[in-house]
Amino acid sequence: MIELPVLLRRLVAEAGTLRTFVGPGLEELGLTHDPEGEVALLDVGTIGEGGRCEIPLERATRVVAIARALPFVPAEPMGTRVDRLLMPLGVLDFEGRWRVREVAVGVSARDVQESCPFPLVAGADLIPFAER
Repeated sequence: MIELPVLLRRLVAEAGTLRTFVGPGLEELGLTHDPEGEVALLDVGTIGEGGRCEIPLERATRVVAIARALPFVPAEPMGTRVDRLLMPLGVLDFEGRWRVREVAVGVSARDVQESCPFPLVAGADLIPFAER
């Protein structure tokens, strides 16, 4: 499992130097909130097969979310579509469907799949989680 402080540092790294919309619950990151930000950082509680979370958002060209627990739900929430999801088991990207990109030490793509009520894709490009 990836510890929360490590996930939060990775979330900040995902934003890089872009203007950032910082969603509720992420004030602890200490980032400057820009309502017109190019990248949105969100703390999600639910996420569905179609990549949507429960948080509505009008702007941002890229949405990166953190899930402090396993957030998968069978019904699609009506909020924003997430591009990348950081969670205790690893990192997923949404590219028309969820793809497992990185896994925590001791975790397999199968472990991630077993935590999810819908199909995930994993391939030869799967790598161990890397803190950036």
